[in-house]
Order: sequence, then structure tokens, then C-alpha cells
Amino acid sequence: MQASPPLSFTAFEGGIYEVGHGGPGFAFDSEGPRHQALIEPFRLADSTCDECGLDIVH
Repeated sequence: MQASPPLSFTAFEGGIYEVGHGGPGFAFDSEGPRHQALIEPFRLADSTCDECGLDIVH
């Protein structure tokens, strides 16, 4: 069984961001109205959970 490669992460700064649909085109009900949201700092891995768990399945 081959070990999964180590993950690397990309960090994103937090802050107050505009989110939601604000244009004239189509949007689902849950996408509006456009508003400000406080987003905490976060990191995203460079691969999916499916890739990480393949060694468990095999």
C-alpha cells in the first residue's frame, strides 16, 4: 500500500467581504440579497478528501 503524499495548504486572509448575488442575471433564492459577511482566516488543501482516503479503500 502506497502512502498518500503530504498535503500542502494555501492560506487566505479573513476580513469583511461582499457575498451573495447582486447582479441583474439569474440567481437562486438563497444567493441574495448581496451583503457583507465576516470571513475568518482559513486554509484550503491542495487535494480532495477522496484522494486522501484512497489508501484506506484499497
